[in-house]
Formats: sequence, structure tokens, C-alpha cells
Amino acid sequence: PPLYEEWHKQEQKLPQHDLTLPPPEGRMSKFLFMGGHVHGVGWGNVLQEMVLNAHLAHLTKRSFVFYNYTWDTRESDYSDYNGKTIPSRVPVSVMLSGPLVGGSFPEHDNHGSPRAVSEAHFRGVCPKSHTRYLNSEEIKPGILNKLERSYDGIGYINGWADYIKSEGIKEERCLEFEPGKGQLFDIWLFGGEHLLSLWPSLRESPILKQFGFSPLILSAYLANKDQQGDATSLSEAKPIPGLLTLHIRRGDYKDHCGHLSKWSSTFTGFNSFPEFPDKFNVPAGGFTESEEERKEIYAPRCYPSIEDIVKKVRQVIRETKGPVPLKRIFVMSNGPREWLQELKVALMEDAALPWEAIHTSRDLTLTWEQKYVAQAVDMYIAARSQVFVGNGFSSLTGMIMMLRMAHGTDSKNSRLW
Repeated sequence: PPLYEEWHKQEQKLPQHDLTLPPPEGRMSKFLFMGGHVHGVGWGNVLQEMVLNAHLAHLTKRSFVFYNYTWDTRESDYSDYNGKTIPSRVPVSVMLSGPLVGGSFPEHDNHGSPRAVSEAHFRGVCPKSHTRYLNSEEIKPGILNKLERSYDGIGYINGWADYIKSEGIKEERCLEFEPGKGQLFDIWLFGGEHLLSLWPSLRESPILKQFGFSPLILSAYLANKDQQGDATSLSEAKPIPGLLTLHIRRGDYKDHCGHLSKWSSTFTGFNSFPEFPDKFNVPAGGFTESEEERKEIYAPRCYPSIEDIVKKVRQVIRETKGPVPLKRIFVMSNGPREWLQELKVALMEDAALPWEAIHTSRDLTLTWEQKYVAQAVDMYIAARSQVFVGNGFSSLTGMIMMLRMAHGTDSKNSRLW
């Protein structure tokens, strides 16, 4: 697999690494590095945390220290994933562009914040002897106690911002949250609608307003845009007319959905915008049904069968209003080719669903470098689709929903199984 050496090199050449620059950069820049960021998990989990980490740095007028998409922190350049060799670390600039990975803030929107820098630059400027290490496990209880143990989104992120700006901390140039002490923004925050009170703040942040995909991802899309029937310009905010994208999780989700039913889980925070048509309400006090009955309730919402999918697509067709009829489907999925072929046949043969074409993630023509970050290509297509149907329990769906809301896409066209 590729190691993306050229991207690593380019990340070290960012102009803001010049120490002679005037404040708030150069020798006056202050840094925030999340040494305990998540690793060994899917792209959606990593990205949702990274977005809030960068937003917190912006709120505190510190340079966000961006980091690799990391599968394994050990020395080897390669890791094993389900019997396949993958890169252990991928520079995030392979997938994204914008302030999150060191891009410039708009002049009217930077609020005096320094641009993001690479981890290697941070290590060079901030040796251990000059770094203030913070233990999130020790600090977090105090923040939650002020919120009466509530994970209220805006109260929580503002609590961390207040701590970083407090006396004795704000003077420190180099701040690092220690590895191995957990994340500031964790599953308890991302796991429910309480997250959404921070949406007005995040929506106006240049971290999200200037969020973009990398040239590598955009070139992958351009090479495959005929599959989506897209004749539009390459705008990340403009929907692709007539395209319906379906996010269908397979693989580990069969067991995962069983666990979710045991835990009486709700849709994740970014999948719980009140404007979305599809809700999932867990009865107060949880389910009283047996374990098997609970699994049957969760299955069509979390691990839908081909029959469930065809039924939902029919519903979506009926309820979608313009601007043009839905004509094509893109299925973003980690499902096996044989199963995806069965799904294609079922959708094409349904007389109520007149499709010009159906393609899946497996049909994309990708270069060697693009192949190992294909989830970002899927994400780009889904974010721009006229209509999207996602998995309410998935953080990747949540990131797509976040982008669709940020782009002003009609929320009625953002659906959930």
C-alpha cells in the first residue's frame, strides 16, 4: 500500500511554519495538540473528533496541531485490517483541505487565530521540556460537574475553552493533552442529540465553513462522475441532480447492531437534527421487549435487508419533491460484491423504481493512492447527492449529515433507514 510520502513532505512545507511571521503566528503562536486523539477506528469516528478538536483550538485562538489518520501507533508503516494490509498512518491532507489541515482562514473570519500546523512542526518548536501536558481524565469531571453531569454540547465545548483560557494555562505556548488519557470529545458526547446545542457555534466556524476535500479526492470523483450522471461544476455545496446515495453498512455492523439493541442506543448526535424526517425514538426507560424482539426493531434501521432497502427507497421516491426526479443510485457500502449485485438486481427489477443506472463503491475506478482513502470519495459523493439515505447509528453518516446541513441542503432530502 502507498505511504503517501509526498503528502507528508508537503505538510512540512506549510508557510505558517516560518518562525519569522508576525503574530499571532511565528514565534508568538500558541499551540493545541490532542496527543490522545482516537486511533484504530473508522474514518467517521476520527473525523468527528478532529472537527471539534480544531474548532476548540479556533475558539481559544490557538494553532490546531493536525495529525495523521492513524490506524496503529506502533512503528510499522503497515497494519493488518481483516487480513488486508493497509497503511498504518495516512496524512489527513490526502483526504481533506481547508483550515483543518493548515489552509488559510478567510481574512474576515479568522478572529486572530493562527493557522493549523503539522505535528512534526509542533514537535520541533515544542520539545517536551517546553510543553505543558494536560490530563483530560482529571480535568473532565470538573467541566461536567459545572454542567450538572450533562454532556450539553455548547456548555461542554465552552467549558473546555474556558479551561484553556484560564489563568495558569493560557500563558503556556505549548499545550498537549496526554496520550492514553482518553479524548475530550468522546462517544458520550457524540452519541445523542445533546451534541446539537453546539451546532450554531460549529456552523459559523471557519473550520466547517471552509471545510473541503483534497485534490486527490476531487480527482477521484471527476474520474467517476459519469457514473453519477453529474454534469455540474465541481462545487462541494451544489447537489448532484437526480442522484440518490444509500449508505449501507455490512461486515462488523451485523454484530454491532445487536449490541446497539442491547444498549437501547439512539441515533448519534449529527444524525438527530430535528429537521430530519426520519426519527428513532427509544421508549423512556428502554425497551421492555425480549432481546430478539429488540433486535428485530433495530435491524431495519441499522442492518437493513435487501427487502428493507427496496421498501425504503420506494418511500423516498414517493416523498421526494424536485428539483428533478431521482434517476440514479450510488450505494456506498463495505458489503461483498455478490451481495451488492443482488441488491442492484432487486432495485432494478422493482417496477416502481425506474433507474437509469445503479453503481456502488466497488464500481469506482480509483488510483493506487485513492483506493486506500475511498471512504472519503464515498463521503464526497454522499454529501453532494440530491437525496441521501444513511445509517443513523453511523458516525460516517453523521459527518455526511453535518456537511449537508452546513451546505444548506434541504433537510427533507437527508434521510435515515
